[in-house]
Amino acid sequence: MRPSIKRLIIAFSAVILVIAPLTMDAQIPVKREQNGGKKKKKGNGNNQGDKTTPTEPKVTVGTLSFGYATWNGGIRNGKPDGKGKLTFSETHAVDRHSNVQANPGDYFEANYDNGSLISGKLYDQNGNLLKTIIP
Repeated sequence: MRPSIKRLIIAFSAVILVIAPLTMDAQIPVKREQNGGKKKKKGNGNNQGDKTTPTEPKVTVGTLSFGYATWNGGIRNGKPDGKGKLTFSETHAVDRHSNVQANPGDYFEANYDNGSLISGKLYDQNGNLLKTIIP
């Protein structure tokens, strides 16, 4: 063989040796999961997997004091929830979104959803209906 062809073959072999390992990785078979490719859920040993849905706090019945009034009724997350009665001890707005004022002794029979007013009726201390509020 002529020396120039021999050098060309050596150079070509060196290129193949450099490139071959790069292309060989593409030919390695991919390990498949035995369970159809689905990932197993990590559980606590009872084979039910992790629960991702948080549980809602339960509604309890009790009393909340706000300083200006006292709530007797449903409570969730420390806020009025469900039906109850708000009895005022000071002059104050019936609801943060309302301009209706209640006086001491007035009461508000209302329905709340986690602190948000759904509807209610304001009565004076003698039980006379003063205002129906539906925001």
